[in-house]
Amino acid sequence: IRLSLVGSEMCIRDRRNNMKWLKNIESLSECGKVGPCPFCGSNDTSYNAKKVNGDMGYVVIWCNECKKSHVISRANITEKMNDSQDVPKGIF
Repeated sequence: IRLSLVGSEMCIRDRRNNMKWLKNIESLSECGKVGPCPFCGSNDTSYNAKKVNGDMGYVVIWCNECKKSHVISRANITEKMNDSQDVPKGIF
């Protein structure tokens, strides 16, 4: 297998996984809650939002049940978002 094909397949797989979190990202920006996990359906989800430059930063969202996660970079961190939740070990 050529390395370029492996990279392309990984990119396609990652894009599909990223799209699964889209509703959660919308929910987080609108009401400050992650919502159910798009993989296992558990409501035991959490997030951490960190400002890096002004109101811009990154957000990590994860499921405490199945341990799936997603990182959103270049995110606008609103006042509704908090940074008090630590990302658990084993999420990444």
